[in-house]
Amino acid sequence: MPSDLTRYGQVLEIKEPEAKLKVERNVITEVLSAVLAEHAIEDVSVEDPPLEEVIAEVFAQTDGKSRSDAEKFDADHASAVSAPAR
Repeated sequence: MPSDLTRYGQVLEIKEPEAKLKVERNVITEVLSAVLAEHAIEDVSVEDPPLEEVIAEVFAQTDGKSRSDAEKFDADHASAVSAPAR
């Protein structure tokens, strides 16, 4: 397992031969391209965070904030990228 996974995003979990990263939505394409170019990957999946987590974060952010701030959160929310190595 490569030791430099933090350069791609936040490392959420490593269970060899798999790694789970949290990557900002706006850089998913670049991160996937780099990971696939630099590592032997057997499988990869991109998932949105669980709906319960998104709702909890929206409510946490909307305490004292306007509705438009909560809507901006949805557009900026990150996705998880999980890829077991070969």
